[in-house]
Amino acid sequence: MPVAFLIRMDGNRESDCWELHPDLNTIGREPANTIIIKDPTVSRQHCQIRKTGLSYTITDLDSQNGTFVNGKRIIEAKLKHGDEMLIGKFIMRFMDEEGFRQTVETESDSKRMLLKEKEKHNVRLDVKKWYITVRLKQIEQTTFLEESYYLVGKSRECDIEVSGWNVDKIHALLINRGYEVRLLNVSDNKSIQVNGKEIPKKFTFTGDGSISLGGYEMIIFSKE
Repeated sequence: MPVAFLIRMDGNRESDCWELHPDLNTIGREPANTIIIKDPTVSRQHCQIRKTGLSYTITDLDSQNGTFVNGKRIIEAKLKHGDEMLIGKFIMRFMDEEGFRQTVETESDSKRMLLKEKEKHNVRLDVKKWYITVRLKQIEQTTFLEESYYLVGKSRECDIEVSGWNVDKIHALLINRGYEVRLLNVSDNKSIQVNGKEIPKKFTFTGDGSISLGGYEMIIFSKE
């Protein structure tokens, strides 16, 4: 019987993997769920993934922080191989059996190819220590980004809390990859400015930069 997998990503690495049941899979904090994620950004019953025929469908269960597929908030969506879901502050990747097998078999080869390509163009993959300074008028606070993921928004459960009428509960996600920081805008229709220019959905920081959101200015910078 064909199977599918849900993989929790840690930066650009895979940290956990679950084989999906052939019927219904529930995700949330409660112990009764099929996939248990004990984190306050995840609702007790956050979402479910159900198999119908040969396809899988994810449905949000009226969760507090919402369920996102490929950066878009959803109520229900069909999943295809490689889709990325944001559940609370966690990125999950959906893989069917064939795609999962290919990923496992080629992961080491892909990393070697990436390193060769970087060396070819004399690009160093130096791991940096990233910081963010959040400013509002005369008040500012600097945080060392030691975790892989940081939620940005006006929800109290966000790691970086900002307010404003044009700020969503969960507005953006910062992904710390060591050698770069990726900004993903997960708001349905509200923008973010990076370095003074509006971005559609994502931006990658390889050096210092600024983020403007809801009257707040956030300075991203690194130290090697």
